[in-house]
Amino acid sequence: MSLQDKIKNYFYHRRIHQLLLQRGSQVVLPINQSYDIGVLFHYENVEELQTVLAFSNWLNKRDRTVQILCYCPLKKYQEPGQIHLITPKDVNWLSIPKQKEVFDFCNAKFDLLINMDQKSQKTLEFIASISKAAFKLGLSSSFFQVYDVLLELPMDNASKKIEEIKKLVQYISQ
Repeated sequence: MSLQDKIKNYFYHRRIHQLLLQRGSQVVLPINQSYDIGVLFHYENVEELQTVLAFSNWLNKRDRTVQILCYCPLKKYQEPGQIHLITPKDVNWLSIPKQKEVFDFCNAKFDLLINMDQKSQKTLEFIASISKAAFKLGLSSSFFQVYDVLLELPMDNASKKIEEIKKLVQYISQ
């Protein structure tokens, strides 16, 4: 790791710690009362995008309102439609997003925020850390203090991740 990366990591982690100290106590709602759900994910291929859209439709059929925000490091990508997309051009040197839509997403009062990124992408971690969501679910993050629950799932297949999250949602909803 270069000196520049070490400096960036220091300031990045310091900013998240400051935000977490301001967060205070959270009110946790049962999932069966959760109607507003935010989803974060790392968009690298079309199959993963289709899986996340299917998950969103599954939640919508259960009377949940879903907003999706994704980070796409690719130079060429298929426009995801109803999903808001963040690219490397939309973040500063600390990987903190600059777009108004991102901060609107962070200020939304989600009952549940699901970060489906397992690669610990800094922009998505930052968004999760400043989110006003009542309950935050993450997938094996390096910055575990951000989340109320962390799941350890296999990284190889997006559909496997979605199935495990669906099981969790159904289990808690009973």
